[in-house]
Amino acid sequence: MLMAAVQELNRIQQTMLDTVARLSDEDCRCQFHHDISPIGWHLMHTVFTENLWLHEHILGDTTLNQDWHRYYIPSNIAKSARSRHLPERKEMLEQAKSMQSNNRKLVQQAPPRLLQHPLMKQHYLIYFLVQHHAMHLEAIRLALVQKHICGEKRYQVKNPLQACAPKTQRLTLAANLYSVGGDQVLCFDNERSRHKQNLKAFAISVHAVSNAEYLGFIESHGYRNKKWWSAAGWRWRQQHRAGAPDHWRQDQHKHWYGHNKNGAYDLPADQTVYGINWYEACAYACYAGGRLPHEYEWETAQQYPAIVAGQSWEWCANTFAPYPNFRAYPYVGYSCPWFDGQHYVLRGACQHSPDILRRASLRNFHHAWKKHIYAGVRVAYDHD
Repeated sequence: MLMAAVQELNRIQQTMLDTVARLSDEDCRCQFHHDISPIGWHLMHTVFTENLWLHEHILGDTTLNQDWHRYYIPSNIAKSARSRHLPERKEMLEQAKSMQSNNRKLVQQAPPRLLQHPLMKQHYLIYFLVQHHAMHLEAIRLALVQKHICGEKRYQVKNPLQACAPKTQRLTLAANLYSVGGDQVLCFDNERSRHKQNLKAFAISVHAVSNAEYLGFIESHGYRNKKWWSAAGWRWRQQHRAGAPDHWRQDQHKHWYGHNKNGAYDLPADQTVYGINWYEACAYACYAGGRLPHEYEWETAQQYPAIVAGQSWEWCANTFAPYPNFRAYPYVGYSCPWFDGQHYVLRGACQHSPDILRRASLRNFHHAWKKHIYAGVRVAYDHD
């Protein structure tokens, strides 16, 4: 069991190292989007976090991190200032590789003081670190998407995307008590514990909204029709003059194309749309005659094989809030600061999410206006 956890840690560490090793020093330092830290910072922050938990919190050794607290604790340094304090790429990779190797050896040797610590029960801390790395690996991949957008060259669409109306294939669930949440070792504090929720009857789309369906919204003047938008959403749309998903652009013939971490590409009609924020997701759902699902509805629907998910995070109607009998773990600051009524829940995963983050109970969260994340929409409907 311990070896399996260490192997998971090794895999995610190596994937991050390999990703950074393929980049230039400039790419590691550049901040390609104001909401995403420089790629090199993500790597060094994950190394710092390993040292923080394994050496400082458990073993009481503060020598490894030295003055890293000021650079790699997010609240201590603004994203815009992080690139200035990064070492060169070669030095970053050498430091990361050496420290991560030592950390794996420490866990494998399992000194009693480490192994008997409460955080190591069922190897919780190792899986916590693996998932922390996975979230930052996803952020690195999102930064690479923004890199291609920033350095965009002329692209010619070969197979223009054709719009379609909202699809009607739905799953209907009866009113009942349904189980939500999770208790497995992988679960974060905000997922715990598994409990019952009383849901009214509802229907939910089998598929998340596709590129073709979203183009239908655009071509139906969805961004200019106030009736689809909430008051806050309409203010946001006017202020930012939004008209398409974050990753979409048009060629010289006004055909839409997308960007991913490999560059520009033709938008497949059936691909799940991504790059829309909560306001846009709400507007689309209204246009389609429905609404956003509550996260309990979303999670309940995942129990049925008909539901297809995992290509984009999916916005839910509700804000991020603690479950009944919530207990902060492994520290108060992991979830509690985000229970502020300003962060909305996303469920599922996106094409850049490592497998360890793909479970029905996992709760992501962002502000309503965030577009750079790979987030889309699934429509729910009230059912009499």
